[in-house]
Amino acid sequence: MFFGFTLTIFICCILLVINSLGGSSRTAISAVEISDDVSDPVYHAVTEPSVPVEKIPAAAEGSYGYSDLTEQEEKDLYEMISQSVVHISDEPDENGNYSTERLRINGIEMSQESIRHTLNAYICDHPQIFWLRNLFGYAYSGGDTIVECYSVMSAHEVGERAEQLAVSVRDILKEIDAEMPPYEKEKLIHDRLLAGCTYKQGISSMSDGWEYFSVYGALVRGEAVCEGYAKSMQLLLSLAGMDCCTIRGRAEGVEHMWNLVCIRESWYHVDPTWDDKDDIISYEYFNITTEDISQNHTISPSMDEAEQEGSEKTESLNFFVPDCTARYMNYYNVEALRLSQLGGESDQRMIDFMYERAERKDIYIPLFILPTMEYNECIDEMFYTSPYKFYYYVDEVNSRLNKGYKIDRESIKILKNEKNMTLRIRVSYIPS
Repeated sequence: MFFGFTLTIFICCILLVINSLGGSSRTAISAVEISDDVSDPVYHAVTEPSVPVEKIPAAAEGSYGYSDLTEQEEKDLYEMISQSVVHISDEPDENGNYSTERLRINGIEMSQESIRHTLNAYICDHPQIFWLRNLFGYAYSGGDTIVECYSVMSAHEVGERAEQLAVSVRDILKEIDAEMPPYEKEKLIHDRLLAGCTYKQGISSMSDGWEYFSVYGALVRGEAVCEGYAKSMQLLLSLAGMDCCTIRGRAEGVEHMWNLVCIRESWYHVDPTWDDKDDIISYEYFNITTEDISQNHTISPSMDEAEQEGSEKTESLNFFVPDCTARYMNYYNVEALRLSQLGGESDQRMIDFMYERAERKDIYIPLFILPTMEYNECIDEMFYTSPYKFYYYVDEVNSRLNKGYKIDRESIKILKNEKNMTLRIRVSYIPS
């Protein structure tokens, strides 16, 4: 298979930023002053990592956050983080935090905002982060800056959970090989994520459970809010050799996170959370344009835009916001049959199309209803009024199938999108 990756999960980590979730509010990265002695050198990378990094799989890493760092001290801190956070204390402090090895940035007193911006950049580039709190400590000593991060669990627990994550990741990616087109890789990962994860209701902050905001929650526990979905897509697609990052904004009045994915040098929006519709996968948010996503999502400004307006850089902003205009890899453009009429040659084209998908046991039949037909009248004629065309198509397909199964006429569901003139039909199969 394409991924001969060993158990090694990105030792580079930093505090977990609580970003927006569909239905959940974001918790900002908090800062506390370190009060104990910081006069001695605090970074000792020569020691052996306390996290068994050989158990955790490595992946490709994005660099959109890093590219936004303009100061050398920020870049230095970013690079140091990856080595420090696998050195975790054995015992928690009085607040239940397991401190990581402290970092010293020599010769400069970094502002709290600059430290926070760097940590945010690091997190956005590394979706595999799941054990660190949305908290950092800092202090100044002799003109230097001291930074400390905090884990939610001991090194031993991190190792165990990282190994569980590695198993889940490997299980999904084992179906992918180097020859698979990018669209198919993306769709397989999208579908496997949604099949294995359920949106967790009633979660508003990290205090309700850090797991729900992480790849661990989505891929191991099978429950997450939108940040867990989006980070999991980013992680899995990067392992599959595709360029993917998260993007922040609002949807239905609450903060939200989804993805950007690049295929053949064009960027698309993908919202796995909004595609997860109970027992049906909705592809309405699979590789869509900025214009389409903006119908019900608001994209937060980029860091550059905020800087030009004189605003502070915060976790609610984006590091990278391309204008997505391509439609080539949209789900319906790739897979749907364009239906111009009912009857005549169109009926045969529909039967052939359904038969091809039934042979693969595909449960979805996507259609474009072309302007030559009135959208709702077409659907009525197919499903609700005589001659119930769709059921005629089903009977014709079933008469041709010789696979030991057939389409179940009694379990057909439809998903309409009149604005985009699309229709997706879900079918089930039963023994013939």
